[in-house]
Amino acid sequence: MTIPIFSRRLETTARNMDVHEPLASATTWGSATETKSLVSVVLPPEVTRAAQERAAVLRDVPQRTGKKTFSELEPNENQKTWELESRRYLHECVDPSIAELFSAFASCKNSLHLRGLPGEELPPTAPYTGRSNFRQIPQTLMNVFGVISLMGGYAFAYSSENHGNTIRDVVARSDAEFELSSQGWRNALPWHMDGAFRPILTTELNNVPDLAKAPRWLVFGVIYGSGEVPFIFIPVDALLQRLSKSEIQTLCQPEFDVHSSASFSPARISSGLPILVPDGRGGYFSRFNQVRCFGTTAAGRNALTSFSQVLHEPEIHYRIDLEPGDIVVLDNWTSLHMRLAYSPHWNGVDRWLVRVYAAQSEQDGVPVCPTNPRVWK
Repeated sequence: MTIPIFSRRLETTARNMDVHEPLASATTWGSATETKSLVSVVLPPEVTRAAQERAAVLRDVPQRTGKKTFSELEPNENQKTWELESRRYLHECVDPSIAELFSAFASCKNSLHLRGLPGEELPPTAPYTGRSNFRQIPQTLMNVFGVISLMGGYAFAYSSENHGNTIRDVVARSDAEFELSSQGWRNALPWHMDGAFRPILTTELNNVPDLAKAPRWLVFGVIYGSGEVPFIFIPVDALLQRLSKSEIQTLCQPEFDVHSSASFSPARISSGLPILVPDGRGGYFSRFNQVRCFGTTAAGRNALTSFSQVLHEPEIHYRIDLEPGDIVVLDNWTSLHMRLAYSPHWNGVDRWLVRVYAAQSEQDGVPVCPTNPRVWK
């Protein structure tokens, strides 16, 4: 396979950074007639080799030509540039399998597991402080931003979480032993969707004009996997099949208070919300968090109890074992996920993922300031 040399100047990138170039063959997530809860794509070895060679070319550009590449830009401040350039990189490398990848987007209902992209050539020590250096994990970030752009998403961050950074290190943080967050580890992280206290539908924005929507997708890139701590999720529709019609109707009523999770600061409570929101196609979106949602009526509390009990039924659990280079995309509105408790080995190669939120549209956000429109309230 011929690998195009990619060394355009940053000023060329800057001229293009406000444009999401159309892909004629791109398809919308979940647009197929028949969809699956989990779609797994394993790229062939020639694609992996092409991506490795392509990444080596990028790494060599500064030393060989004295010119910088986009990977020198801070991704927390240059999300669009990373999306555009990473998409070009992935499209070139995955070209023989691009139709299969777009088909996977179309047929995916809850989660996509992509295997075959290369991991880091020289992976660094896991960042037990909770903050990594983007220059040490360029391959993983190209994988993540490239997939987000290919699927038509927009990477963003919330100003009230993760210090306003787009990239979140999902890793054991040395001072977060009992924290119920992606950086805690001693306790299991209960079933939840991210940003449950935030709006889901555009119509809900009228009630909370100062809050951006909950993220539609969570996109994870794997640096170090762990057989002891897999990725686990449940499709919301599988849960609802086990509830009564009256319980579902109750969960659709604005009878619940939803608290922000431990990763958000300052804490916030959104009152008078439904747990289930009709998706317009006969199903439901969910804003459930097992330990952050509270019913304000007896019927609401009983329905939440029933919902929580169903979570323990193992036949509706999906498990993804993670390897370096893997990408996992989760539809945050139609799925719930959790993480098992574990004990880090503190040997530098403990489980480490990077997570990036992705939205369907830039209009889903409420930017904090115009200088960085991808950091939202």
